[in-house]
Amino acid sequence: MRIKFLAAVLSAMALFVFCAASFAVAVDHQKWEAMKKKKLVMDLAEEFSKRPFLKENPLNYWEIKALLADFYYEPPPEPKTPPRRLTPEEIKERKKVLLEKKKALYRRLFLNDGVYSDGGGYLYIHKKIFSAAEEKYEVPKEIIAGILLVETRFGKHMGGSNALESLYKMYMKNAFRGSTGMARSYRIQIAYFLSLCLQKGLSPEDVRGSWAGALGIPQFMPYSYWRYGVDGDGELPFAE
Repeated sequence: MRIKFLAAVLSAMALFVFCAASFAVAVDHQKWEAMKKKKLVMDLAEEFSKRPFLKENPLNYWEIKALLADFYYEPPPEPKTPPRRLTPEEIKERKKVLLEKKKALYRRLFLNDGVYSDGGGYLYIHKKIFSAAEEKYEVPKEIIAGILLVETRFGKHMGGSNALESLYKMYMKNAFRGSTGMARSYRIQIAYFLSLCLQKGLSPEDVRGSWAGALGIPQFMPYSYWRYGVDGDGELPFAE
């Protein structure tokens, strides 16, 4: 009886220690994210104050803070056991298998009569735009259409994620990993996303995109719309 009692006490103590440790980790992450979010808001406010294009549609610290207030990043759980280090031969074989799987998937998705019919119809409906782009940029219209097909099935599947939240989480994910260069890249994407929303009269909270923050029919990132976008009707010049 005494042994069972001691075993129960020890089990309870172990459970308490585990729960306390888990709670401490959660609290530490919350503090870390709060610090990172504050730094992100400050850096974004600075971006809006120094970049000419962003100055045209400025947001201040408090406005940016309000937009990001409800977003949180949940880091992935730590693996119970560290993964075994693969040999170069194993890595090569895995890449080969993955490539073959992707090829099979793409053949099934994009090499069929339904896709050919959709592509032909899309090219016909928008033939003036495609022809003008082909003539000006010397890119075959079939290649342009192919990109739109692979990215969003000609605009049918443009992503259902909150674009601003996706960009925020990608920033935090890279900051959590210590990838400062990628984190900075996503900070810039957030700044240009917010500015483009203001310029187009869109509510940032309502814009939908991919899990990584890509937008629209071609699934470009926000900065790419500003850097490479061409407005067909001339109402919205993309230039600093």
